[in-house]
Amino acid sequence: MEELEALVDRDSREVKYIHYFIDDVGNFERKGGKWIPLVEETEGQFEDIPIIMLDPKKSKPLLDKWDAGGLTEADLKDYILEEDG
Repeated sequence: MEELEALVDRDSREVKYIHYFIDDVGNFERKGGKWIPLVEETEGQFEDIPIIMLDPKKSKPLLDKWDAGGLTEADLKDYILEEDG
């Protein structure tokens, strides 16, 4: 299982973090064009931040834009994970 999440600032609506979870591998944050493993101290920063689930299979263009300089919540609309069923 894998999950890709964007964490959005409530006030500015800017994406603050891109978080990636891979089952049996771990948690990662996108930083400087790379996936950096999260440590427990970092994970606490994500409390009380709205989370938007993204589709990992179609996220490459979104990650390229994030790496180039950031995203807003509006940039996520085409990448939101669709619910099954």
